[in-house]
Amino acid sequence: MLFEVELNKKTYRVDAVPVKVLRSMGPVQEVYQRLLEDPENINVEKDIDTMVQWFVLFCGNQFTADDVYDHYPGDRIITDVGLAMAALNTSVEKVLKKFPTGQEPKKKENPETLSKKFTGIISRLASRWRR
Repeated sequence: MLFEVELNKKTYRVDAVPVKVLRSMGPVQEVYQRLLEDPENINVEKDIDTMVQWFVLFCGNQFTADDVYDHYPGDRIITDVGLAMAALNTSVEKVLKKFPTGQEPKKKENPETLSKKFTGIISRLASRWRR
């Protein structure tokens, strides 16, 4: 399993993302870029439709766009579509675990120890010396 999507108390498991998802990513990339660069100049209905339809395809068409409109958190869809697109450019199985994002309890971060800090400094210096 690559990742899960929870909608309306149902969990959908995605085992693979087909190439057609990557092939159809152009319009959603354009919408996302426009949202970031010029948010005042968007067509909300059309642009959200583009993002949601692509997200449904990305998740294997296991649910409908209406399921997303009715049950996906409105404050997460744009961010999650962006994460999904970024995951296709990296390694999906390493980046994604569960949608909607932001639902997991926050993990406590371990403070950086002196030895970790020292190791990081040495690593950066060593990389400079190798050049």
